[in-house]
Amino acid sequence: MPKLLLQSLLVWALVSSQTVLLAQDENPTAVIKLGRNFATGSERFKRILDFILESSGGTIHVQNLTVDGKEREYLLFVPPSQEGDDEPKPLLMYLHGAQPLPAPARLGRNEISFLRMAAVRKLVAVFPRALPNFSKSRLVWNPRIPGGNRNDYDDVKFLTTVVSQAGQLTKVDPTHVYGIGFSAGALMCHRLVLKTPQTFAAFVPMYFNLPAYYAKRFGEEQTAISVFTIAGDQDPGFGGIEEIPGRRFEVLSFERTVAEYVKPNKINGEPKTSTLTDKDPDDGSTILSARYPPGTNGFSIQSWVVQGGGHQLPGVRDPRTSNRDVSLTDEIWDFLRSCPRRLPNHDARP
Repeated sequence: MPKLLLQSLLVWALVSSQTVLLAQDENPTAVIKLGRNFATGSERFKRILDFILESSGGTIHVQNLTVDGKEREYLLFVPPSQEGDDEPKPLLMYLHGAQPLPAPARLGRNEISFLRMAAVRKLVAVFPRALPNFSKSRLVWNPRIPGGNRNDYDDVKFLTTVVSQAGQLTKVDPTHVYGIGFSAGALMCHRLVLKTPQTFAAFVPMYFNLPAYYAKRFGEEQTAISVFTIAGDQDPGFGGIEEIPGRRFEVLSFERTVAEYVKPNKINGEPKTSTLTDKDPDDGSTILSARYPPGTNGFSIQSWVVQGGGHQLPGVRDPRTSNRDVSLTDEIWDFLRSCPRRLPNHDARP
């Protein structure tokens, strides 16, 4: 069995539904802290993270920085330097969904899956942390939408600073920087598409459709970019939401979200649609895939609808997952590595 496949399968088998807790330590690579189950759970997850790091030869660091007077934090995974391999590596940024407070710094189920992806594929990866919302009830990103998060911190500035700092700390290919987000993290991806087309080569927003406020500003302001977006048709927000309680801003349907990303890429032609192989008929769901022909400068648009799926990622090791037909991280990496480099010399949009 090929070493890469064996390594991937072993890590996949080890990851379970618990949470890995992380904290600052004198040794930047020693970031394990005891979790909920002090005897077994924490030791198991220490072994999982140790296995990922030891099998890949990579290291993980807690990084702190100050942005506009606010202390911020992110985790940085650095793959090993191979002898004779001085090439810069692609950078993967994963943005978490809303996290209830109180919550320690952590790697949850989804983060572990994308850490595994970075370790197996030899990518640099960053896992930034959001700040508490206005009511101090959870960690959320600030989308800067009227009626949204009322805090004034600038997450676009924070996340672009993370990309810049990661490039200073390790060898990063600035033309292959990818943003991935789940739920509230996907909302932040949509904002980054609008504000930072010069920084990212592609985005994968999952389970949060495009806000109407952003769509109205796309038009000529939005630069063509590769996007792979995913949603479940049983997710309450799939068909669009006119008003979100506590947020009061409109969100487009999934169909309209895809259409808004197709337009600036100047794509001509219909997408190639297919239903992916139903490898697990017992999960009660299938995946409808749509891949559009390349548009401006070869940029790509792809979408998945998990038919029968709710607000959970497909193809990750999680007992709550709505679909087990695919390896999500493998499919995402196949998309990302097919995307062209980012367009150079594009200014951030106002």
